[in-house]
Amino acid sequence: MKSAQSCKLMLSVILLGGALFFAGTVEARPSMSRAPTKAITKAVQSNIRQAVKPSFAIHSRYAKKMAIACFSLDGRWLVTANEHGTVYVWNVATGQQEVVFQTDRSTVSSLCFLTGQNVMAVGTSRGSLFAFDLSRYNRIHQTNAHNDKVVAIAGNAAGNLITVGGNGRVKQWHWQSGQLQADMSTGVQPVSAAVRPGGDLLALGLFDGRVVLWDLLTGNFVRELHCGSTVRCLDFSTDGKVVCGLDNGEVQEWHIATGSKLMVKKGHVGPVLHLDVSAVGPYVVTGGADKTVQVSPLASNQTTVLQGHDGQVNSVCFSSNGRFVVSASVDRTARIWQQEQHVEAARLVSMRQGWAVVSPNGSFDGTLDGAVEDRLDAVRWAVADRVLAVDGFLEQYYRPALLGKILAEVEIKDQQLRPFIAKGFLMPPQVKFAGNDSGDKTSEKFLTVAVEATDAGGGIDEIRLYHNGKIVDTSDARESVAAIKDQLVKTVTYQVLLTEGENTFKAVALSQDRIESEAVEKSIVRESKIEPVLPVLHLLAVGINRYKNSDLDLNFAVPDAKGFTAYFGDKQSQLFRDVKKYELYDQDASLAKISTTMEILHNVPPGDVVIIYIAGHGDILRDRWYFVPYELVNPENDDALWNNGLSSATLQLMVARIGARRIFLLLDSCKSGAVLDAFEEFDYQRSFAVLSRAAGIHIGTSTTRAQYAGELASLGHGMFTYVLLDGLGGKADVRPADGNVSVRELL
Repeated sequence: MKSAQSCKLMLSVILLGGALFFAGTVEARPSMSRAPTKAITKAVQSNIRQAVKPSFAIHSRYAKKMAIACFSLDGRWLVTANEHGTVYVWNVATGQQEVVFQTDRSTVSSLCFLTGQNVMAVGTSRGSLFAFDLSRYNRIHQTNAHNDKVVAIAGNAAGNLITVGGNGRVKQWHWQSGQLQADMSTGVQPVSAAVRPGGDLLALGLFDGRVVLWDLLTGNFVRELHCGSTVRCLDFSTDGKVVCGLDNGEVQEWHIATGSKLMVKKGHVGPVLHLDVSAVGPYVVTGGADKTVQVSPLASNQTTVLQGHDGQVNSVCFSSNGRFVVSASVDRTARIWQQEQHVEAARLVSMRQGWAVVSPNGSFDGTLDGAVEDRLDAVRWAVADRVLAVDGFLEQYYRPALLGKILAEVEIKDQQLRPFIAKGFLMPPQVKFAGNDSGDKTSEKFLTVAVEATDAGGGIDEIRLYHNGKIVDTSDARESVAAIKDQLVKTVTYQVLLTEGENTFKAVALSQDRIESEAVEKSIVRESKIEPVLPVLHLLAVGINRYKNSDLDLNFAVPDAKGFTAYFGDKQSQLFRDVKKYELYDQDASLAKISTTMEILHNVPPGDVVIIYIAGHGDILRDRWYFVPYELVNPENDDALWNNGLSSATLQLMVARIGARRIFLLLDSCKSGAVLDAFEEFDYQRSFAVLSRAAGIHIGTSTTRAQYAGELASLGHGMFTYVLLDGLGGKADVRPADGNVSVRELL
């Protein structure tokens, strides 16, 4: 890419606030004294200390009614699909939504997995047939299979696809090419259909209450079963029976060879809309128009009713091991149920590209970035007139890989120590800007900003003010606490050095349970006649190849850091008035020298840019990430890491005191030990997400499963830095491809 274009690309990356603010000389900040703070807990009446039970709300037009939810037989995938033809594929091992497929924008009416092929076939209400390759996340083919709804889809012993149309035609397709191989007519119009595993027998459920059985190998009619009510759903049991779900709420089991009725049970009020027979035990799960999911042994009238959905249940499915059930509902959620404990384990919300997994205890995972209606912000707990976004619970409840941990039955640490959100929690404070309204324009350099938080039951642990997205340092702020009308009120007053042009402010407060309040925002424009000048880039690079303990040595941490600083140094004349570099390598990258260098950045003007690049070993301890400095000999020792590592909490304080409003933190760290367990790398994500949200900065991170996994000699860099520099050079300019690289594109 040409140098001029590269300049434009880089300019978009470093202007993290979205608008360009300039500052000339460093302006001194007036000193402020901190008022003594006293706890005034007696002023708060006990009536506001009552836990409140919230309702679950989805505020996204992209979250649609769910039509299907299904586990693959090999246990690798969970797939959910909605009534607008969107298919979401989840990785069971990691609990992440991996890919989104779009069909023909009609309701996904049927779905199956081809055994041994890693292929998923999808049928729609418009009659389309899609085949997707789950190993490459791409579409294999699209076929106009039927003139109406694809009632059922299955694979046969030969590895081909069988589809059943709403007009009763049964067709066989080559899964790879989509070529039609066979076509037969049954002469009926089925409401439901099922194909026995192996593809030899077809059951068609009819409106008049009959089930018609066909031999698919010979094309011959086998027999009719008379159920007495419209047959809404069908499945085959592993021991050769056929199970039917009826409009009258009954579930019936029939012997195929004799045509005799073996069992009748009724649990639903209204139609049984879908059912699934477990492959590992004699259990059936049903979903009904009465909003319930019901699980029962086939040979018993005993039934467990699972309640929680707010709309009819369109689809149900057992996990491959039979220990979980997934259900899909018109309430726009799919839900995971623990079959043996008979409780809801999690609910899944899928949007356009974003997603959320939320457990009743309040733990959650999902998309942190993107449009408001396409990330976790769209999923909320509502109490009366207050609505709290799920990601406002991030510090205590964010658990990356949550779904994977639930399905792997891995205990989530400290879960019992936190309030069970669905059962009730103490409300976070209510926040507002206090004092006189200064208007929306000023020519002053400094602005007094007072943030007032009123206890709503959960106490007041912390008040945060963000200026142009970055947290404002509280070291010079004044704090006061008072009792007003029997409520605890805390006020923090800041003196903020304004940038030229628009200044945005956002304030939140956290309860004692670290639950975040709704945010309040305002903006003010600082008017100035000073001609804008290019900002100064302050670049701190830390890299360690050679540790005091040579067993920790790395290959590319120092070359990566030097390569990164060299890249930005070349942009001085085009992008920056000056580039100031602070480089700490190997023995110079001690905790003391890192701290001292960070202190130098405290006086950086708000209009300048700070980029911090740190490469070396990292680890997680007590829910925090730690960077391993040069002198830390044994990072596997918890006490040594705790006392001598650079923690994410300390980084947050350091970043808060940096004067610049645009800060980009890049952490290229790997674990100093051998191999992480299946979920440990997701714990890194949690620590970085908490740091990013608290500090109000963008963070780019790299974590690897093994010490040298990210280092390839053929690249000349670690993979993180290689890809990072490649993206800055233009390859990250994809969404939109406009000649600019945004931070989100880069990340």
